[in-house]
Amino acid sequence: MNVFFIITTIFIFLQVFGYTLTCESDTIKYNLKNKKAILVGMGLQFLVMPFTGYIVSLIFKNLLTFEHETTLLLITTCPGGNQSNFFNSVFNAELGLSLTMTSINSILSLIMIPINLIIYTLALYGGKENVVNAIDWVALGITIGTTIVAFVLGGILCVKISGKDIGVKIQKLFYKIGSISGLALVILAFTQNSSGSSGAFYDQPWYIIVSSIIPVLVGASSALIISRFLMKMPKSDCVTIMIETAMQNIAIALNVSLSTYADDEVALANSLSVAIIYGFAQGITCIIGCLILWKLGWTKAPARENFFVMIFKSYEIKGNNNQDNHESENEIELSENVE
Repeated sequence: MNVFFIITTIFIFLQVFGYTLTCESDTIKYNLKNKKAILVGMGLQFLVMPFTGYIVSLIFKNLLTFEHETTLLLITTCPGGNQSNFFNSVFNAELGLSLTMTSINSILSLIMIPINLIIYTLALYGGKENVVNAIDWVALGITIGTTIVAFVLGGILCVKISGKDIGVKIQKLFYKIGSISGLALVILAFTQNSSGSSGAFYDQPWYIIVSSIIPVLVGASSALIISRFLMKMPKSDCVTIMIETAMQNIAIALNVSLSTYADDEVALANSLSVAIIYGFAQGITCIIGCLILWKLGWTKAPARENFFVMIFKSYEIKGNNNQDNHESENEIELSENVE
């Protein structure tokens, strides 16, 4: 375990704990029972995204190197991590649902990541390559365990302080702690993305860029179409599912690349380039998508709210929630969804 891993683990705990504590107890209870949203999110992240990665790898197979293909497969196989919680918080989507989905999908990823990798590497290479062995499963298990513990402890404390005068003050404090930790994780991920790339990101031909961007766009658009127009889910839930689907966990792919191709500069550059491009693509897609959906009234923040107020204010906390008509519309959608 290196210092970087220990620091990120601490930030992950603080982020998930702080954000879970920010949610109202009723919201957490509801989202734990929100089977429709959870199943849609699971289907998108464990079925649609890996299949999309495989199809894109197959389409560009004569152009991509082995490192490009395996990295793309690995990224699309890994469900969204804690960065998705940060984006959900900043853009005021359904944060409680995001935390619930991250926790559940993190547990399932221990089973689904190797299953999907075996299926699609077998389909592409006939079983000649095994990416599963390159993953640090101990580090992944610690990360998942940290997420679960933080979610459970945050939920317990949330129930304890619910309805008390000091509760809102504690929630506002830990929302700031969670947001700072989330921002720190994004910055750390960016620095790790950039390290060792040797300018590879800028040297890649068009088909590397296109093949890395396509899964992000397919995931985000599929999430909105399925959740809203097919399943008729509440708008804030749809925004969350879009973020969760588009924001795949590229940290695993980065760690595998750095450990697997440490002695091969060209192979390492090829692998890191896909992870870096994918990371930028999912970040830009989520930012643009969330801004548009916010203005369309799909998030918990009023569409007429000042931009800087919207990104720094949590509408999960009752003391901050003064949305009036917007809140009423969400309540109507929520009741319809429950029925």
